[in-house]
Amino acid sequence: MPGGRMTFMPKPLEEFRQLKYINFSHCTSLVRMPDISCAPNLEELYLSSCINLVEAHKSIADHDNLRRLNLAFCYELHDLPKELKSKKFQHLSLFDCRKLERFPDIPHKLEGLTRLSLHGTAIKELPELIENLVSLNSINLNDSQSLVSLSSSIYKLENLSAMGLEDCTNLVGFPEQEDSADLWMKTGLSNLQHLYLEGSHQCQIDVLRNLSRSPCSIGLYLNGRATSTHHDRSSSIRRHQALPST
Repeated sequence: MPGGRMTFMPKPLEEFRQLKYINFSHCTSLVRMPDISCAPNLEELYLSSCINLVEAHKSIADHDNLRRLNLAFCYELHDLPKELKSKKFQHLSLFDCRKLERFPDIPHKLEGLTRLSLHGTAIKELPELIENLVSLNSINLNDSQSLVSLSSSIYKLENLSAMGLEDCTNLVGFPEQEDSADLWMKTGLSNLQHLYLEGSHQCQIDVLRNLSRSPCSIGLYLNGRATSTHHDRSSSIRRHQALPST
């Protein structure tokens, strides 16, 4: 029912127990997300461009089968559940949720989530235990201008291959490691293939200072150019590959 005029669900989704897909996108009058616990088989929930949605229901936090949640362009969204426990999550988009200041804590390992988009949010820091997103392949933090720090546990994301930090104007660099000389050698960042830093000038300086220690080729995107840096310090220009957004 994309583009509907409802402001809330009149009752829980009790009549939709077998549904696997729900699309409420562009329901501009929707203020609160429905309780999805009564739809136990739900796998995909789309609420993109619900521009007046202010909160996400706590039932998304530990839903047994939810794999994909799209809240992109929910400009008024500012409240998410305190914790995220849904183990089958694969893709979560909070693209351009401009009033969202906090991402849920991740108390336990979530092996399903591979893509996370926080582009354009007001998040100031990543959760301390972001390392529990053990399968995360791509994280988009572009244009997160309130972001001031990254959790040091981000180094433990062994499957992370793409990270967007473009226009993060208040981010001064990567967190310190006890053995900073091995920053790129012993951590999950050794699998990083694409790092987007255009417009994040302080972060660029910090990364360039350490990048020569990388044991693999990293596509570093600065000022519209893609530079491939190898551990032997040779470099070449590669075609820009866009980071997934929503």
